[in-house]
Amino acid sequence: MAGMSDVCGACKNQFTFGLPRCQMCHKPVCADCAVRMAGSVFCSRLCSHSFFFGAGEDVDDDSARGDDD
Repeated sequence: MAGMSDVCGACKNQFTFGLPRCQMCHKPVCADCAVRMAGSVFCSRLCSHSFFFGAGEDVDDDSARGDDD
């Protein structure tokens, strides 16, 4: 039976030890590929920004100001 190993979700390299998981998408990520923000580990800048700032939450400028044309 093989020991514990993980494959990095970004570079696809295999490691003989467990890797930390991305806080947003839960992919394993190695130290070389990891993006760190506010003490958390992410697999990409997209995941880090989505985690902290939200994803796909575009606000219409007119409705935010209350302008009803």
